[in-house]
Amino acid sequence: MATRDCKTGKVRNTATIKPLQSTHNSSRDAKAEDSVKGKRLPAQPGQKTNPKIKVDSQKVCNEKIKAHQDGEKVLDFSAHMEAVRPCFNKFGQHEPATVRIKNIITQYVGDRDGCGIEELIKELLQNSDDSQATEIHFVLDKRTLPNSRVWKEWKSMQGPALCVHNNSVFTEKDIESIQKLGVGSKSVDPDKTGQFGIGFNVVYQLTDCPILLSDHKDICMFDPHLKYVPGACDERPGGHVDLQQDTNFAKLFPDFMAGFLRGQVSHAGSTIFRLPLRQPNANSQICDMTFSPPDVEAMEATFQSVEFRMFLHSSLLFTKHLNQVTVSS
Repeated sequence: MATRDCKTGKVRNTATIKPLQSTHNSSRDAKAEDSVKGKRLPAQPGQKTNPKIKVDSQKVCNEKIKAHQDGEKVLDFSAHMEAVRPCFNKFGQHEPATVRIKNIITQYVGDRDGCGIEELIKELLQNSDDSQATEIHFVLDKRTLPNSRVWKEWKSMQGPALCVHNNSVFTEKDIESIQKLGVGSKSVDPDKTGQFGIGFNVVYQLTDCPILLSDHKDICMFDPHLKYVPGACDERPGGHVDLQQDTNFAKLFPDFMAGFLRGQVSHAGSTIFRLPLRQPNANSQICDMTFSPPDVEAMEATFQSVEFRMFLHSSLLFTKHLNQVTVSS
């Protein structure tokens, strides 16, 4: 546009200059605006996406891709992390039951050369007293029982055993408590002298697989070596049979049931422990003490001695419920 200067009379051209708009920037701003509005963007070449998750909710995790490169929106994945779990193989510190029991016995015995039979009997007396039994009967069963009607892993456990019978029954709490290594009801009930506490583990000086039958209903078996009870594992090194549910068990395995002194003691309203004496070829990881036939005879002689019977009599002075103890073979 041309204009004339009024003072000089000269003509000059004037024009309004407008800034040019960058098509590149406008396109970029449009993309950014679209991302703010939540529009879905196509996946970049080589970018993996989950078909079950919307594209606009997936986060780009490649550090070479800038968060806002060419208007690409930051994809949010945090909302879905709650459902994501990594897959780990089993790993971690653990201690086999055999090692734990061996350490318990070592700590319990201390500097003594093993735990004598009197110490073991004392623990069993205390356990029975805590269960409010009034009578207890120790039986040295020297028999070698038939093994044709037992499962194959148990055949070697049909030899001589020490049996302990009392006139009390296991409660559900007792069954739960006796499975806890070294944490018996004694730890939570100061009035109890030894029920299923650390001291109970002294039975492993005699046996590798203590078993019990309570009220002719529950059979509990301890198998820290995982070699005598089918299904025993690191988490549960033993087995339990509910005879009221598994009504065929006693019929299928009569030779096993014979170990509970069937016909000699009452099973109803009572509990009987059977401790199969460790055989010389047992290869135990818990204790080296084994019992050959002469060793069994020596144990019987101890039970019949005057000193041992005096020990039993004096032990009753420290019990709250027990008032009768019997020993036989």
